[in-house]
Amino acid sequence: MKILYIIRHAKATSDPAYHWDFERPLDSRGEEEAPVMANRLAHAISNDGLEPEIIVSSPAVRTLATARFFASAFDLLETDVVQIKDLYDASLHDLLKTIHGLPPEKNIAILVGHNPSVTLTASLFSESHIEHVPTCGVLKIAGSIESWKDFKPGKATLIEFYSPKSHNHI
Repeated sequence: MKILYIIRHAKATSDPAYHWDFERPLDSRGEEEAPVMANRLAHAISNDGLEPEIIVSSPAVRTLATARFFASAFDLLETDVVQIKDLYDASLHDLLKTIHGLPPEKNIAILVGHNPSVTLTASLFSESHIEHVPTCGVLKIAGSIESWKDFKPGKATLIEFYSPKSHNHI
């Protein structure tokens, strides 16, 4: 069994002082929502005893900051957060390539990325179309598979979707 939590980074500043999108930090709402969502996820899965073993993240400032909140909620070390440059401005293909390249010995992982690839991935693994994954939205996709290389539609399915403004699941 492989379980992947895909998280869209928390809300970032729109301050025009940041000329390069990559450098935009979290804004105050993002700084509030990221730890709340991280702790909400940690609490939701604590009864299962199935905690993430690795976090992969885009190296963009806002995405890495979000990943660090989730690492903290799960008592993961800084070294458990792996930065993958292809996740910044990733296509759906890039995101799937990253998933397929996850360490085979890890069964539960978190991937922190950006839209539109996060929303496209949600729709790809869902039985229904997902219009939009909001900032700090959390997707849980799972499959009864042995290898991350087999993580594809039909073998893995979106089973939960959390957002900061909703306590609903899919």
